[in-house]
Amino acid sequence: MLTCVVSFIVLIACRNGKASPNTPTPAPVPPVPSAGVLWSADHETGDLSQWYLDEGGGEFNSGAASSAASRDVAHSGRYSAKVTITTPATSGVRLFRWNESHAYPEAYYGAWFYFPRSYRAPDWWNIFQFKSRSGPSINDPFWSLDVGNRPGGSMHLYLEWWNGLSIEGPHRGESGGRSFEQGIKDLPVERWTHIEVLLRQSSAFDGQLIVWQDGVELFNVRDVRTRYPAPNGANEWSVNNYADAITPSPTTIYIDDAVISTSRIGQ
Repeated sequence: MLTCVVSFIVLIACRNGKASPNTPTPAPVPPVPSAGVLWSADHETGDLSQWYLDEGGGEFNSGAASSAASRDVAHSGRYSAKVTITTPATSGVRLFRWNESHAYPEAYYGAWFYFPRSYRAPDWWNIFQFKSRSGPSINDPFWSLDVGNRPGGSMHLYLEWWNGLSIEGPHRGESGGRSFEQGIKDLPVERWTHIEVLLRQSSAFDGQLIVWQDGVELFNVRDVRTRYPAPNGANEWSVNNYADAITPSPTTIYIDDAVISTSRIGQ
């Protein structure tokens, strides 16, 4: 059996050869490649099938939303994920992975984003989130990266602890929504930007999130809760185009070279 690993950012594992009758049954959890990459999507399949790999994720769209592989613009190769919503009325594209976050309580999550123009989001615009389940019918976003506008109109990221949670947090003794702002970096227009988050999961108050944009640290929140208690509360990650009102509408962004890794991804 020949195993090959291609590229650090868009690593794809490929195996060739025929299994003999004595080939042992593969382990349930494959070994982590040397670079630490657990999963990646570069969309060079010409579709979004990489998000569905091993039944560990997929597309979840609601309202007036569409998602597809596109050759409009790409960070690498020919394709990226083109995600479009029409508002007002809440609409969302959500590209999920959960296999890796269920198996690894600490990992790095990253993707490249492209904003073809400047948009205004008067309320909320979620592009990156970690959700958690509590029972069969509850699946809530605990932490998200949202896009806001500065007074001059430029777009920027802020970190959000969802105000719809009834659980204590993000820190011990706190409750209700929390927004963490930053004045370090804006989101560029017509240029790819890399967003990466270290998530250390916790149903208590010893979790952590570190957020980088193009390698620059924007947020580092410690001693926080990130999920509901076990056994079903492990975080699930998605990159999104999800909002209740954005102008102009329809609103399109592009996402490419998404990676989950046990080591820092970087640019």
